[in-house]
Amino acid sequence: SKDDKSKTSGQNALYCDTGSDDEKMSSYWVLRCRTRDNEAYSVFAQNIVMATGGSQKLPSSPPPSSFYNSQHLAKMVTSDTFITSEGISAAVSKLWSCKNKRVVIIGGSHSAFSAGWVCINKIQVALKERRAALLASGKDKDDGVKSANDLFGNSSVCILHRSHVRVFYETRKEADIDNYIDIKHTSKQTGQINPFGGLRGDAKQLWRSIRTGQEQRVFMKLMKLENNQQALIGRLLDEASIIVWATGYTTNSVPIRESGTKGVCSPFPSDLEQGSGLGSGPGSMEISMQVSQGQIVVDNMARLVLASVTVDHSDLPVPITGRSP
Repeated sequence: SKDDKSKTSGQNALYCDTGSDDEKMSSYWVLRCRTRDNEAYSVFAQNIVMATGGSQKLPSSPPPSSFYNSQHLAKMVTSDTFITSEGISAAVSKLWSCKNKRVVIIGGSHSAFSAGWVCINKIQVALKERRAALLASGKDKDDGVKSANDLFGNSSVCILHRSHVRVFYETRKEADIDNYIDIKHTSKQTGQINPFGGLRGDAKQLWRSIRTGQEQRVFMKLMKLENNQQALIGRLLDEASIIVWATGYTTNSVPIRESGTKGVCSPFPSDLEQGSGLGSGPGSMEISMQVSQGQIVVDNMARLVLASVTVDHSDLPVPITGRSP
């Protein structure tokens, strides 16, 4: 293996193979990579943890019967961008001249509540610091500094979500303390509630503060378009200075293949034609993963699932292939 594995070019692939020189590894995974200098290296393991994250894109145009229009789309920014230092600076500049600072966040998962946390803990602080700096410099008559409102008022930040918010709890007792009843999944093995995707950390604390009324600058609104709420939602988006798109994530992934023969075939065409240092063969078969709304599906053990497998949401393991670890 190369020492500098961080400089990968993105031309990576996973292989499942059943041959091994180690009796303890009846089957193994091989991660085939290239560095930015185009040097090949391989990593062997019995198990692979996929931590490739996700990526976002704004809608290119409002779909038919959408709750937002092209004017709303012009005010949108992805949550991935919004929570960065550059995104915070852009938001401060945008909100500085707004008398009523309003932000609408579309989504109900971690990214949405992270954006809400950034509003009241980062952007508001930056607004106050900007005003203090201008006052200290004697520019109190410029840009309406004296009358500028550098605070988010009550109900200034709206988290607009379509389904009930999933929150993580170690036990049912902890959920009962919070009077949390929107329980979608409880692990049969650990007793944890919403262990995969439930709110944790600062996001969970913000959700809790909103529910108890301790945090009044941020409020949550459950979208129910079928109940004639289209006008209300439209008004919220109309009045917003910034709309944060905290949804639409797709899973970053690498190709996953099963070798056609003992040994591992390379993901690179030139290697497939000429053979590779890890063995040769007629090629490899790509393993199709189950995808839902742009995200790779996993079972309740957080294992990837074959496209042909039906997930019953039990705690039984559903391996990628019958031969894989």
